[in-house]
Amino acid sequence: MNANSEICEAESSTILIVEDDPTFVLVLKTILLLLDPELTIECVDNYEQAAICIRKHSSSKSFSIISDFNLKTSSTGADVWATRCEVCPQAPFLLISTIQNSEILSEFKPFPEAVNYLPKPSNLTVLQDECRKLMGSSLSRDLLEYASFK
Repeated sequence: MNANSEICEAESSTILIVEDDPTFVLVLKTILLLLDPELTIECVDNYEQAAICIRKHSSSKSFSIISDFNLKTSSTGADVWATRCEVCPQAPFLLISTIQNSEILSEFKPFPEAVNYLPKPSNLTVLQDECRKLMGSSLSRDLLEYASFK
């Protein structure tokens, strides 16, 4: 086995974005790819597709989830959380919502205290910092640094 094939077999980091607002998806993707240009990002806008993606990554060690609370269907981010807890409990999870955390936290069972929450709309620097924490790294590129070079 040569070095190139070993690199190809390495597991890349993947983040699932569950969000039905295309503009916010674009903001998230921009921030995430600035933090890690090699990142794989999967975007879905409903629970059903999210559940399929979570099951697909059930054995992945480098899988994270960012979800809105309100989704296109009658399901919510709490349903995404429940599937994550059942199928992929090791996956870091960030909930981003316009609804106050205290109003929805009780829906996140069995471990509501484990939900990382960020209000939306977000300050971009705070959003970047939360994405960085979710990815478990202190990657080099910074949104403000990127914007200053444009």
